[in-house]
Amino acid sequence: PGVHRRDHQSGEDRPRCRTRVARTTLPGDGKIEAISAVPTIVIIGCGTFGALVAKELARTRWKVTLADTNPESLATMSELADRVVVVDTTDAVDCAELCKGATLVLVSFTEPRETSLLITACLKTAGARRLVALAANPLHAEVLTRLGADRVIFPERDQAKSFAAELAQEIHGLDRRLV
Repeated sequence: PGVHRRDHQSGEDRPRCRTRVARTTLPGDGKIEAISAVPTIVIIGCGTFGALVAKELARTRWKVTLADTNPESLATMSELADRVVVVDTTDAVDCAELCKGATLVLVSFTEPRETSLLITACLKTAGARRLVALAANPLHAEVLTRLGADRVIFPERDQAKSFAAELAQEIHGLDRRLV
């Protein structure tokens, strides 16, 4: 009660929240007895950015899956995630399996750009609900958007803007105290 609503057109129960509804089968007769909302993220690429996002989300109630082509990268990240997967990012079947049921998929690498673009297209075709991708430059961002990325981010640029705004506030506060 309270976590789903009846869709009057189809007669199906739909989640009230925007997160994935994970159904847990409890011991007994095999019927679904508990329903809980669990947001899930698939992070593809275990470089600095992907690892930091995984570390932050691991401290929350997000369920984290890390995927990379390099098994050595994943070996050091296993404590940050609920699941780690070595994946061929150019394989449409692997992409479909990865994004199945995920609330959000993050493509957290920009190089090689061709692979970044290919995985974005594969994930969107495979049905990724919400897809966020890192971009190296404005042209890369435009192509990612055209391929279906719901959001494109520039981590260094965004962090620089945030830092500059923080410094400006500090200086403004210092100026006011001197007056």
